[in-house]
Amino acid sequence: MDRLAGDDRRTGAVIAIATAVFGVGIVVIRADADQLGRPVAVEVVAQVVGAVLLGVLWRWPLWAYVACVALSVYSPVLAACVCAFLVGRRLRQTREVVAVVLGAQGLLVLGWVVSARPWQPGHLAAMVTLTLVAWILGGAARSAADAAETRATAEAARRVHLAETVRAAEQDRLAREMHDVVAHRISLIVLNANRIESGSAADVVEVAGQIRQTGRAALDDMRQVLGRLRHDEAAPGLARLAFDEVDGLVAEMREVGQPIAVRIVAEGRTPPDAAERTAVLVVREALTNAVRHAPGADTSIEIADGPGAVRVRVTNGRPSGTVDHEMTTGGHGLLGLKERVAMLAGTWNAAATPEGGFVVEATLPRADQ
Repeated sequence: MDRLAGDDRRTGAVIAIATAVFGVGIVVIRADADQLGRPVAVEVVAQVVGAVLLGVLWRWPLWAYVACVALSVYSPVLAACVCAFLVGRRLRQTREVVAVVLGAQGLLVLGWVVSARPWQPGHLAAMVTLTLVAWILGGAARSAADAAETRATAEAARRVHLAETVRAAEQDRLAREMHDVVAHRISLIVLNANRIESGSAADVVEVAGQIRQTGRAALDDMRQVLGRLRHDEAAPGLARLAFDEVDGLVAEMREVGQPIAVRIVAEGRTPPDAAERTAVLVVREALTNAVRHAPGADTSIEIADGPGAVRVRVTNGRPSGTVDHEMTTGGHGLLGLKERVAMLAGTWNAAATPEGGFVVEATLPRADQ
């Protein structure tokens, strides 16, 4: 039989005392109505004994129920109803439990008949009915508690899932941010190092200086992202991105041999809005991919204001130089940009061109339009 090891004995004692008090009160009321078949003292003792059985067998409600029902053959005790409620509330209603509950009621009726009907038939019917009703109510209370526990468990699982989803989204965001501010500069470092290694750099000292300068800029960008991770502050490296940054990006790419044409007819904002910052990120990633996958190819950048949006388009032709295949792995940058554009409710396209080149284009709505 089920046993609730965690029940508080003090609670059992309090309920047993309350049961004894109410049981004695019922005896007094019945005595005033002249409905007792036995002396008042005997009835009072029966109520007290039933309450004691309830308290002693508090952790074993089914045994307490059987004992109190057996006592009720002699004199109906309130403790039997309380025990019936506890059986329904605290025990799983297995076939064995149901059989014991109903069997005890059958024995109560049989005992009443065998013992020459010590109390009135109406009282017997009331006793059986009240005991069974108490048992049913206890079962209903258990079902309600189980349902509440199930809902609480589901809610806890939902909260855990939500927290994990938020954490994963934050990790993805930080990964994209790290890629946005670092991958471009690392690519420049590798390209300049390749120039030195291949002997194509006319001034090795100058190229080495460019590598050093780019490396320091990459470290600064990484510190900004890590600072945001530690303190949840806005990363200055991304917050200050504006159309003016495009000139610097173009200059860096031209230094490594990428011919680039630029056309910007868009209005910059102070401070730059999300559309402007994202447009610069699109240009940065597209240029990085161009020097990786199509070194030496003619590349063009177009940024223009459209109806309520910024339109950016970066295209490159076929590669004219040797492709470093160690630099062509990844692809996470374009995926991250696609997600950024989607967050702005913009449109995105990144695809190969019929001429063998590649195009990246996006339409980025202005927040105030």
